[in-house]
Amino acid sequence: MNGTGCAGGPRCQRVRASNGTVPASSIVNRQSSMASQGSLLPSRSANRHSSSSAFTLIELLAVIAIIAALVGLMFPALQSAMNKSRRIVALGEVKGLETAWKKYYQEYTGWPKTSGALGVPDPQVKALKMSFKVVRLLQGENDLADNNNPKQMAFMDFSHTNSSGDAVNPWPRKDPSDRSQYFYVKFDTDFDNVIPAGAGWPK
Repeated sequence: MNGTGCAGGPRCQRVRASNGTVPASSIVNRQSSMASQGSLLPSRSANRHSSSSAFTLIELLAVIAIIAALVGLMFPALQSAMNKSRRIVALGEVKGLETAWKKYYQEYTGWPKTSGALGVPDPQVKALKMSFKVVRLLQGENDLADNNNPKQMAFMDFSHTNSSGDAVNPWPRKDPSDRSQYFYVKFDTDFDNVIPAGAGWPK
């Protein structure tokens, strides 16, 4: 007996070789073919992972679209808030200029001489630009040519000046010739409580 129920002979050899119904070589070929075909087909776990990744990407795109929409809605409100803040700063600067000149007048009992280095003969008729010379005057410097601040008292600290030292409003201007970026002032030099509103201001 050889473990197959046959004592030997051609018949037993034939049964051993065929394994009952299918030849051994055919079984091996089928197993190798199935293995190769199985390697070409995606597994269930791989399909599940791919579907999960695609769903996550859709969620990400949806979140980005929502954020973009919110930014688009908030931008006008943010721009308006920034302009309002700059307007408040500009008004504060104007009020500061008014207070500074009142302090100057109280200290020196008169307005500064503007016909010399400041270049404005009559600051009631023509507005005086807050140039770097006027800024330095109000910040405590004294120009010996005019001697407008002999006590070297500081009346104001300017928050916005350009590269030349001129006082400017908080709105940036690309064109230096744009006069709307500067501050101007007029004095009531004849003390009649009247300052011309239209003439003498920059256009």
